[in-house]
Amino acid sequence: MADGGFDSPHLHQFLSPPLKLSIITLMRVCEICNQEFDNFQQKANHVRWNHKEEKYSPEGLERMKESTRSSNLKRFGEKTIVTETRICKCGTSFNVSFSPERSYKGRSTCSPKCWKSREFTEESNAKRGETLKRSYKDNPELLKSVISRFTSGRRSSSKPERKLAESLRDLGFKRHHVVKTQDIIFDVDIVSHDKKVWIESDGIWHFEKVHEGHNFEATKLRDSIEEEEALKRNVLLIRVNNQNTTIEQQREFVLQSIKDWDGLTGAVKKLGFDV
Repeated sequence: MADGGFDSPHLHQFLSPPLKLSIITLMRVCEICNQEFDNFQQKANHVRWNHKEEKYSPEGLERMKESTRSSNLKRFGEKTIVTETRICKCGTSFNVSFSPERSYKGRSTCSPKCWKSREFTEESNAKRGETLKRSYKDNPELLKSVISRFTSGRRSSSKPERKLAESLRDLGFKRHHVVKTQDIIFDVDIVSHDKKVWIESDGIWHFEKVHEGHNFEATKLRDSIEEEEALKRNVLLIRVNNQNTTIEQQREFVLQSIKDWDGLTGAVKKLGFDV
């Protein structure tokens, strides 16, 4: 330590060995959690990163920023920032700031949604195709998983569906059951252990056209085919509207529907539907 600290020889001559050892040990113990360290620096770092809300003082943080700016200036020279107003393909105007010296000139769309909906050129599509071919050649299992995703009929699940499935887990229900018919393949949201009870947690997609790309007629047709298939297979199909009913109401309706069902003939029960 610096001259005048506890390790200073000027101070040591006035301290008895037991007292000296006690003070040094105290300096290496965290006052908050009582953890002991090999030296004072380890203890100081521990306190900074585990017990302090502000890791650096305002002065120390400013010194670090200035050091970084100085280092970047020596490495890259003076940095020029240009601000441009651009027009996204959706018609929205937005500002972008970037450095002309760097290859990246900032984003080209106003939002991640617009970026994901971008149109690829023939050249970029060809590059993507070649990349996928190499990936599939190096990893055949990846190709199998992609193909199965499109042929299995399985799809991602909604949060209300997962919550309902969780509330029915103690009764032996599980998520996802792929059903193949002559016309389509569909994935039932929740199914009983014997596959005799199907449960669908229907969101807004089943009741109205959500956006321009949503094929609402196809959704209604799929629901209709599923109901016909349930009757044909002597299955109890329970549909719940997760937009206007709670998980508790849905669980209670499921249990009551199963209780009322004869277990032999197909039936369709609905909760939260207008008709």
